[in-house]
Amino acid sequence: INAEYMGALRDEFMSTFSIQNCVDDCFMGGPFDTCNTGTCTYDPVFGVDGPHPYGQWGVYLTNEVLSSAISWMTMNHGEFEVMFHPNTGYMVGDHDPNKRALWMKTQVPLDLDFLVWLQCEWFECSDAITRAKLSL
Repeated sequence: INAEYMGALRDEFMSTFSIQNCVDDCFMGGPFDTCNTGTCTYDPVFGVDGPHPYGQWGVYLTNEVLSSAISWMTMNHGEFEVMFHPNTGYMVGDHDPNKRALWMKTQVPLDLDFLVWLQCEWFECSDAITRAKLSL
């Protein structure tokens, strides 16, 4: 990963959309959403992070800026793969390109099993039926 270019892209994105760093540790996810920060961006992570096999940075976008952000990123992502996904509360389906995830450039294989584990850890599901519903 070209960390310098990634940082420059993130800074330009934040400037273009007047986005600040996220300041709290809330969960963004549909009926389980505890965030009220509006649009914000998280610090970059270098290396494996959850289901992501290498470095990334996340942005919480409101619906009002989503289409503009997708258009901007389409024109500016350069060498990087980009994924947009909703936060419905069903993490597996949100990150699955066959369900709700949108990829630019090349789809990166994510560890969806990690998301099943995480969802079950946070929301106490353990049976096969519940796990199957996670990918709704």
